[in-house]
Amino acid sequence: MNTNRFADNETACRYILSLFPYLVQLFLTAPAPEAILPAWFSELLEKMERRENYTTGLPCLLALANMSQEHLTRSFRRYIGMTPTEYINGKRLSLAAQLLLQGDMPVIEICGACGFNSLSRFYRLFTERYGCAPKAFRTQFAHAQSGQGSPISLS
Repeated sequence: MNTNRFADNETACRYILSLFPYLVQLFLTAPAPEAILPAWFSELLEKMERRENYTTGLPCLLALANMSQEHLTRSFRRYIGMTPTEYINGKRLSLAAQLLLQGDMPVIEICGACGFNSLSRFYRLFTERYGCAPKAFRTQFAHAQSGQGSPISLS
């Protein structure tokens, strides 16, 4: 019994070459493996959107994940390119920027409300992220509170 579906090698080559554009298109439109988050990781990130979870910090993240800190750190680096602490600090700093623009709450209170235990660490991280100290940020972007000017991205 002859299992060869093609009459000759040239026909087989033409068939394979005809599939090439289709396969290339599939490859180009498919998401990268890193872009597909496991369900547990997506659920964890969703839970970490709650203010009380990210202001509590790493202990809360570890409790919600219910896995070792080492595994969680590897997963964070693999799927979103940062450590859990960097992720939490990013969420906290975004909240701090919002609070600075929404009212006149003192910076030290904002620091505590966002979950930072050290004012100097808060100032250092805030300045690294936004390019100025919290008080200068509030002054510089005060026009955003009144709806004037272009909106700024806090994330």
